[in-house]
Amino acid sequence: MAGKMTGKRSVAFTIGLLLVLYIIQAVPMGISAALPLSLQGRGASYKDLAKFSFASLPFSLKLLWAPVVDTTKLRGHGRRKSWLVPVQLLCSAVMVLAAVGRWPSKWAGEDGHPIQVGPLTVFFFTLYVLMATQDIAVDGWALEILPVHLKKHASTCNTIGQSLGFYATNIAFLLFNHSRND
Repeated sequence: MAGKMTGKRSVAFTIGLLLVLYIIQAVPMGISAALPLSLQGRGASYKDLAKFSFASLPFSLKLLWAPVVDTTKLRGHGRRKSWLVPVQLLCSAVMVLAAVGRWPSKWAGEDGHPIQVGPLTVFFFTLYVLMATQDIAVDGWALEILPVHLKKHASTCNTIGQSLGFYATNIAFLLFNHSRND
């Protein structure tokens, strides 16, 4: 596949696509990183914040999950698309349903609801499992799709994309949350 990418446009498109995939994957992470500040402002204990920190565990354990993602594929689909498309659809569905139902907001103690760290942790843990799976698939895809002379830039795409997605979402969450509480 890398041999087909001879033009500058196809290389630029590929790098752009990788950046977008990494940015998207960092969105739930940015929100979950900002959430402890909001929880603390609503009276959550350090014990609650410690429990919530387990939500990010799947990203640390993706080394154990990576062999499954790297070796399993759906018939008629590529090894990476077999994971990328379903993970993106599932993550989108989970986030849209959560936004419509406002469950994470309620669990986070908004509108007078009690803080419920357990369901909030499970919700973000689920998103982290999906994003860790996407990270494995995108990392592998980057190494397959980039031409040999550009493979060294795969980790740069990862770092830039995840940083942009993480910080943009984190800052936006804090700004919107701050403006609602003033």
